[in-house]
Amino acid sequence: MLGIILTAHGKAASGILSGLEMITGGGDNVKALDFTIENQSSYANEIKNLIDEQLKKYEKVIVACDMAGGTPFNQSVLNGNGKNVKILAGLNFQMAYELVFSETDIDSTVENALNSAKEGIIVFEEPDNNENEDFSEGI
Repeated sequence: MLGIILTAHGKAASGILSGLEMITGGGDNVKALDFTIENQSSYANEIKNLIDEQLKKYEKVIVACDMAGGTPFNQSVLNGNGKNVKILAGLNFQMAYELVFSETDIDSTVENALNSAKEGIIVFEEPDNNENEDFSEGI
């Protein structure tokens, strides 16, 4: 099993974790760390400690951040790079969902999570002739 850390600006990481717990029941290997106004000065230390804590429990860790170049991403890179840690940017719910069901192989888990995140970004296009469509089972 891999250690998973979700981190993002505001309360996005804990929000995604809350949704995951609702659908999957959660997992001890998944942790969230929000970057907020209240923890701006302590965030670097908090992410370092969380990465180190996860590495004590799991051989490899994936940190999923909201965006490349932001503080959560930058601090994750500074505190996790080269320690059996992979750092991803572009966190969305679909990526996190895929990570919850991670495999033991970190490279295939990262590939699956990135593909899932990309595939989940769509625009719903209503069919041209919706008179024949039956949405009774959902969309």
